[in-house]
Amino acid sequence: MIAITDESNLIIIVAAVAVICTVALSFASALPVALTIVCGALLTGVTPGYGWTYVIFPKKNIPLSHRALISIPLSIIITATCAFVMSSFLHLSLTSLTVSLALLAAALAGSAAALLLHRLTHQ
Repeated sequence: MIAITDESNLIIIVAAVAVICTVALSFASALPVALTIVCGALLTGVTPGYGWTYVIFPKKNIPLSHRALISIPLSIIITATCAFVMSSFLHLSLTSLTVSLALLAAALAGSAAALLLHRLTHQ
């Protein structure tokens, strides 16, 4: 059974949600609109920033509710930065697939960095 209070399990769960939302958005035309909106909101508004909150604040005892609230504006910043870099410097077209994959990469990178820091500090 997964203990929801363990930080590393929460990071893994949020990374899994990012993967599920990215896969769901790739089949957006076959899904109900409400499910597409929820997946898009989670992928742009929560999952990229959640892992990065553990990287920015690694040893702080921040409650889960505060960490979730911090992750929302951080996710929006990451989303805007990914879109800016993709369009300005990489000259990629901003389609739902390219933005979803960039946000998935950002979420997985933040989760991997957070898990690595968690492992290094709790040994």
